[in-house]
Amino acid sequence: TYTVPAYITVEDVQTPAFVLDPKYLEVSSGSSFSLDVKVVGVTGMAAAQVVIIYDNSLMTYDSVTAGDFLKGDTDPLIVTTSNPGVNRLIIYTSSLSSDLPSNDGDGVIATVNFTLNGSVDTLVDINLDPSAGGTGSLMLDVDGGDITVNDAVGAYILISE
Repeated sequence: TYTVPAYITVEDVQTPAFVLDPKYLEVSSGSSFSLDVKVVGVTGMAAAQVVIIYDNSLMTYDSVTAGDFLKGDTDPLIVTTSNPGVNRLIIYTSSLSSDLPSNDGDGVIATVNFTLNGSVDTLVDINLDPSAGGTGSLMLDVDGGDITVNDAVGAYILISE
């Protein structure tokens, strides 16, 4: 058993927000796992750019698939830039269709797949916080104007046996 006191702090999410879900996982070393990049409490969103910061000594980026939040009659465009040298993954998504999707409320914009390669009992922090070295997270409304993001909630992965 691995016990860490004062391990998790749960706070209210201020909307609109980006959230990595599930926020807390326990995964074996060498295993693959997925995180949904969700938006919470948005209105009028047509596109999103998300910067994910991760420790490339502990995990390897595998792939990204589009969620259905921006899907109208056509699938959203997903552009992914992986830069493991600076521990950064950038995801840009847009519907790029004339049929603006139903895009109010909460939903998954992308699912990101990683493989853990760290040692047992290591806690991995994956975050969306621009102050952690990213260029920021930006949502765009249907007119191409900025939507202010109030929160960016990351994830914690505990590597188990």
